[in-house]
Amino acid sequence: MSAVFELKYTPSEDLIFCGLLEAGRVTPRRWINKYPQKYFLVIGVYWLVIFFFRAIETRLGVNLSSEVGFLLVGLLVGWYGKAALQRVYQRKFARSAAEAGQRELRVTQDVIELRERGAALRLGFVGLDRISSINGGSALIYNSLVVSVPDTALPEQYDGRSFRNTLRNLRLDAVGSSA
Repeated sequence: MSAVFELKYTPSEDLIFCGLLEAGRVTPRRWINKYPQKYFLVIGVYWLVIFFFRAIETRLGVNLSSEVGFLLVGLLVGWYGKAALQRVYQRKFARSAAEAGQRELRVTQDVIELRERGAALRLGFVGLDRISSINGGSALIYNSLVVSVPDTALPEQYDGRSFRNTLRNLRLDAVGSSA
């Protein structure tokens, strides 16, 4: 079994961080991220709820809109606070992962082998969820693993797009043969 790619590289903190951000983007489990207008959607729902409770207030003579408004503002602040905190932790993880040093990535017809700091992973194409373009490289996204590969580590005859297309074709061949 001959290797399609044999790469040795040291990923930067920014490249790993971009890979982590890409892994959190559009997935079926996070339906809200499918819409670039998510902020407008959330604000619209907020005002719709406020309007709804104002309508109930006038019928019942009860003041509920301020309580609901504070609740919704608290939820939005908590949601954005969680997102900001998650970015901080992703940045810290990217920094520690970049300190791991040089990686060796070997891609064959059947598997992707990754070696780093004496540890070795043997990953199949069947479990590979996505192959994405990131700033300065490519991200191979498994369920809970992101492998960031810089474009500078690729052989001269490959650019990022052709590398990703080759991996997609290998993945299609592997998934087709396992079915």
